[in-house]
Amino acid sequence: MTESLSDAQLVVAAREGQPWAQRALFDRYSRRVTGLAHRLLGGGPDVDDLVQDAFVAALTGLENLRDPDAFRSWLFGITARLASKRIRRRKLRRRFGFGSTENVPAEAMVSKEAPADVAAELKEVYRILDSLPAGYFDYRRRERGALKT
Repeated sequence: MTESLSDAQLVVAAREGQPWAQRALFDRYSRRVTGLAHRLLGGGPDVDDLVQDAFVAALTGLENLRDPDAFRSWLFGITARLASKRIRRRKLRRRFGFGSTENVPAEAMVSKEAPADVAAELKEVYRILDSLPAGYFDYRRRERGALKT
């Protein structure tokens, strides 16, 4: 039945709180959004999270969609923006040595132009991070429910 409905009709019904319409939009676009997420992120564990985040943002933000017929491009735009944020976050984490299996010395992480007090504080932060037990961050993410065990 929902296959014959346009995106605009589904968006209007979803805005009215009809769960079947939200499900129909998800069913219609989940494979395409997953494909886009794979292309943008290069695969990996973040793809499923990105797809989920994109649909949550889209379906909870339908009142922000001006033209219900533009749902597809709007959803793809949301997906691209969220992917861009994840990519920036990955680069930043790598830059600061998080997520890396190799031990990066604090001196390599602190800019030579940093004021002495800032450099000392950053070195102390890295010293504390180095003193944490292996797997600490994975444990904390699992504890918050961020990782599936």
